[in-house]
Amino acid sequence: MSLPRRSLLLGLALISGPLVAQGQATNLAASLRPGQVFLTWTEVAGANLTYRIYRSPTPIVSSAQLAGAELLGSVGQDSSNDVRASQLTGTTVNFRIVDLGPQLASTQGLFVHTFAATGSGHYAVTAVAGATENTAITVGSNALAAPVVENPAVPGAVLQQVSGTRSDYVHWVSDRDTPFAPAMWNTASRAFHFRVLFDSNAGTGPRPLMLRFHARNGSYSQAGTAEPGHPEAIVLAVDDWIGANPGNTFWYGMHAAFPSATTSASHPNVDYTDRRVVAELDFVLANFPVDRERVYARGGSMGAVGAVFFAYRHPDRIAAAHGTVPKFDFGCQGNQCWIEPATGDALWGTPAQNLTTSEGVGVYDRLSIAFLASRAPASLGVVDPLVDRPLITMFNGRNDVVVGWPEKPPAYAAVQAARQPSAFFWDQSTHQSLGSGSWSSVINARRDELWSLRVHQAVPAFTNLSIDDDAGDGTPTSGDPIGTVNGYLAWDVATIVDTATTHSLVASLRTGALPDAAPSPTATVDWTPRRLQAYLRAPSAHHRFTNLQQPGDVVVEDRIVTGEASGLITVAGALVTTAGNRLRLTAVDRSSLPLLLATGIVRPGGTLTLNTFAAPGAAVFLFVGLQPAAITLPGLNGVIGIGDPLFLAQGVADRTGRHAFVWPLDPAIFGSLVGLPIRFQALAGASDLTNTELVTIQP
Repeated sequence: MSLPRRSLLLGLALISGPLVAQGQATNLAASLRPGQVFLTWTEVAGANLTYRIYRSPTPIVSSAQLAGAELLGSVGQDSSNDVRASQLTGTTVNFRIVDLGPQLASTQGLFVHTFAATGSGHYAVTAVAGATENTAITVGSNALAAPVVENPAVPGAVLQQVSGTRSDYVHWVSDRDTPFAPAMWNTASRAFHFRVLFDSNAGTGPRPLMLRFHARNGSYSQAGTAEPGHPEAIVLAVDDWIGANPGNTFWYGMHAAFPSATTSASHPNVDYTDRRVVAELDFVLANFPVDRERVYARGGSMGAVGAVFFAYRHPDRIAAAHGTVPKFDFGCQGNQCWIEPATGDALWGTPAQNLTTSEGVGVYDRLSIAFLASRAPASLGVVDPLVDRPLITMFNGRNDVVVGWPEKPPAYAAVQAARQPSAFFWDQSTHQSLGSGSWSSVINARRDELWSLRVHQAVPAFTNLSIDDDAGDGTPTSGDPIGTVNGYLAWDVATIVDTATTHSLVASLRTGALPDAAPSPTATVDWTPRRLQAYLRAPSAHHRFTNLQQPGDVVVEDRIVTGEASGLITVAGALVTTAGNRLRLTAVDRSSLPLLLATGIVRPGGTLTLNTFAAPGAAVFLFVGLQPAAITLPGLNGVIGIGDPLFLAQGVADRTGRHAFVWPLDPAIFGSLVGLPIRFQALAGASDLTNTELVTIQP
């Protein structure tokens, strides 16, 4: 509620004097925590009242001053009661406003105000019965006698209880943006919970963190045990509970007028829940020994929605995400897309409306992984091919009518088209039976693999794997009943090289007893390096791709790859095998042009490619010979390196400044030339000579 709005009764009260409702708040007190003031008072006994909280830069000593005061918000009777904890425990639990301090009395009211600016504030609380507000002011009773010194800061959280390695926290959020925190709910002084699992005896130094998102109608309190195999990991279990139908926001938020059915341009959808999870994660990062490079997310059902959407919305925070039976597209229309579309309508409006959001895009665009896959986090309205998302590993069932199958193949295809790291699995499971389905043994194995990944660490995006299964088009009979996209591939994090001039890693097709073992010993795949830390992705840059068969580093592919206008690099059709292949990129040094670079499998039956790098549009003339030379001639820039030059070919450098001459090495001709060194040189333009490339035909 904003300052200009006042009830008619309050206006009348300022003319005729204070209106007296059934009693008044008393014993108003204030306590400070970073960025917030906690206001408590004694409620009117035996009544079911509402309490309004006012703030003024000047002392509030009479009812007449309420008109000029700011109405911060209101709370109902029993506002000291922790409704969420009481619901989960089956007992009455009241809030603590000091870490592990006493619970507030059931007779006390509570309102937490988050400071928006530095200042000095005077506070008052009034009681409202029905439409009648008791505007009487008694300084020292329902109005503070002394001002509160207000200093904006990042709000913290209050520790409510500790049990073994479990610590439960509550933090209060505001409905207004402040310098240190955006609005995280559509009403003031709203409390939210989260749990931290931390075993101080399980290790030393910075720890990995798993961000756990609960399923529909679940809670933070379900996080009772450490991560399997990783007792040292800190667990942050967040909570999506709104206290009203439909109970959850699917880890996003809702329209600002919720729960009113009014959904219009004046009430945009706001990512309240996402903002809150960010704040909770930041609190844990600031207060626990977390390795920020090793933050992961996981969940099942709605929890998987939280994991994948949070990872895609905040790619700079999450190393990898893992989920079972997620929903990828809340705007999916049609039969078996979603079991509860009316829930989406209530939270966000209808897909046909696609109402705007606080992030500047339509809400059903925001709630689509296909949309987010290529969007800039700072501005979702902007497509940015260079935005690197973390690896997501997701499992779904074709017979899942809860979150729907029809959306899955298009989502898989969109993530692949965006060339983001991913692995998708599906079988004939329902929403409830996936854990015992065809991929049940792979689910935990893939979760275990996440721990080796880092936020700022190169990760490959593999697409168009030739042995991928067919997910179909989303209709019941289309595609393979059981399958995976990218699930048959692996790579070894320990083999990653990422320098200014070279990037490489060893990739392989999976083997072993698990069902993700590749059905073939060889395949081809497109490789797009993501999250590069040192290797440069420059617009239209040239890179030498070399594929080294393991073991032994035998060259099986050698060619030039040209980066896209954005700088994104994709190597198409790279060979991968069960034995492993080192996929390597080396930056072509264009600092001194023109440049000649020979690539290819230089043996009889192979192919030699002569790559001339020069100014775009430059004429290129290629020469070949056997004899060495070092001749300079007037009018030519460079040294002639061939003593017996023969004209080989000519062409023009393309818009990226490259001309490629491909020379198939006919065994009938080159079989007799094995071991013979052959010299190549190019003339670019009218006068610029390249270096001389010496190529020896291999057996």
